[in-house]
Amino acid sequence: MPSPTPKALIRNRVRRSVLLLDRDRPGWYKKINLGKLDMSDCNVCVLGQLLGARRKRLLWEDLLALANLTELGACQRGFNIGDELTATLDVDYTDLEQAWLSQIEKRRAADR
Repeated sequence: MPSPTPKALIRNRVRRSVLLLDRDRPGWYKKINLGKLDMSDCNVCVLGQLLGARRKRLLWEDLLALANLTELGACQRGFNIGDELTATLDVDYTDLEQAWLSQIEKRRAADR
């Protein structure tokens, strides 16, 4: 079986996290301000917005602790890039953000 493309890898990681969020935090996508979403900024990334990072002035390390994630775990769940696998691929925060936007927009459209 061929390996997924770098962007498909990111989309798959995000999709898995979205399913967990759907289960554990129903309606989570309604809390994301798409106009401010920036996956390279821990204050306004998905985790940051869900956990109130901007209001609490959290650093990335604080946000990881609050979410009970390691840096590697955050990468594997599509909340960040930079693990050994994504570091060797041609992906960036724009790709990660697009994957999240797609999932959020699908959920919002289904609510209409």
